[in-house]
Amino acid sequence: MESQSEKPRLEPPKVAIIVASYNAVEILPRCLEGILEQDPDQVIVVNDGSTDSTEEFLESLQKVTAINLEGNAGVGNARNRGLEAVDKDIDFIAFIDSDIVLDERWLDTLLAEVDWETYSAACGRIRAADDGRHWAATLDEAQTSRRFGSEPHELDPPWREVMYFNYLFKAEIFEEVGEFDPRFRTNAEDSDYFFRCAEKGFRFYYQPKASGLHCYPRPTFWGWLKRSFRNGFYTIQFHKTNRTPLWSLKVLKSIALALSLVVLIALPLVTGDPRIIAGYAILFLVAGLLKSLQLGFRPLLGGWILILGWLAKAFGEMRGILRG
Repeated sequence: MESQSEKPRLEPPKVAIIVASYNAVEILPRCLEGILEQDPDQVIVVNDGSTDSTEEFLESLQKVTAINLEGNAGVGNARNRGLEAVDKDIDFIAFIDSDIVLDERWLDTLLAEVDWETYSAACGRIRAADDGRHWAATLDEAQTSRRFGSEPHELDPPWREVMYFNYLFKAEIFEEVGEFDPRFRTNAEDSDYFFRCAEKGFRFYYQPKASGLHCYPRPTFWGWLKRSFRNGFYTIQFHKTNRTPLWSLKVLKSIALALSLVVLIALPLVTGDPRIIAGYAILFLVAGLLKSLQLGFRPLLGGWILILGWLAKAFGEMRGILRG
């Protein structure tokens, strides 16, 4: 991206929106329709080596700059290639995930409802499109609602509160912080970048009036567990790479979990007492019930699904710690 340090401020500000897309041609048209409704000055789509018909679809568009990469190198690398194509007179750069459909006034709301003298980046509220119709979307919506709430507030620290990628940045951030780390191929590239921003004093804001829908494909239960494992793996890589304040705690938690699992597995084998296994089952049922009550039984088995997801994420974190 070309330097912007000496360009004059423009009214209204000029905005570029970047989309990194991989095998998302089924939802990409809706995503771009929502983006074009924002009337940005530049739209860039980076096709990250998709094997579906994404390249052919992009060829049919006239208001979009398409960048087709040879192979799939991950979302961080794709966003970096998009940054390289941003015009030099752009004031704000937005990144939108290819499975997000923005409401019509998303951009106008963020520009008008955020104190840009104080904050350097902001995001809106993304809702699960299949909330109430698919258990994974319902679970994601319940957790997002509890974590972010319905009131605008500063994200502090931003790397601990990560909304689905619908962020608007002052373009000057990228001159000082640099590019995304391409080592984070599928997860934690956002946390990593926000951590680096926070280290340089940049502040983030959450404005739920700017909204959109998350329209990701409905996962199988096994696919959801794999997603949780992958999230844990890359999250711990982020903490390890940056030696965040949580790094030592994450290591201790993983060691404690590993030792606990060894004891839990060894105990019934050593004693040969079937009541121990029955006790484990009762504990799991009670813990899942309590968590489901907290979620309001949305989805019905959400508490038990969450516990299994946490375990999958924990295994991913242990794998990340052991990786050299």
